[in-house]
Amino acid sequence: PRHSLFESITIFAGVFLVMLALVGFNHCLGVLEPEFTYEGAWYASSICIIFALTAAPVGQPRQVFLAHTWCILVGFIFQQIPTGGFESMFDINKIPKVERVSGLPLTWKQAFSTAFGISGQAYLGIIHPPASSLAFIFASEPTWKFKNLLPILGGDVIMVIMSMIILNLGEDTQYPMYWLGLSWKS
Repeated sequence: PRHSLFESITIFAGVFLVMLALVGFNHCLGVLEPEFTYEGAWYASSICIIFALTAAPVGQPRQVFLAHTWCILVGFIFQQIPTGGFESMFDINKIPKVERVSGLPLTWKQAFSTAFGISGQAYLGIIHPPASSLAFIFASEPTWKFKNLLPILGGDVIMVIMSMIILNLGEDTQYPMYWLGLSWKS
């Protein structure tokens, strides 16, 4: 849907303020504990949905919190599967049999974790497309640990609360439309 110039300026201001807060929060976390951080860019798609598609079910707080948590857990589970001694299933013939390490190729772990994360979101009814990348990221990178869940959920809280305040300043928008799957109108 196309937005008016005034709505677009409001979206710009809201996105800027929320992203600034998230990047600042991440910077503060990095000063306290360098491993206790997240990538601020992960939130760009979520913020886009919240500000530009405010009424969309995929941008409501329930979806954001639960889908992020689900996909991180899925990625963390797949991270525990040993990675084979080659990056891709296509590289297996390039490695001598003596040097091969048993395990699942990284590309397979990435594909399986992403597929499991998305299909699980669909089954659980918690679809939030930007969260899907977290399954891929956590499965791929052993440096991302369970302790990274808290800063990400902290970022979610900042994003949702600030978005709620900014979007509800105007009379034409309401965010969130629902919290636990129940609309405000019911």
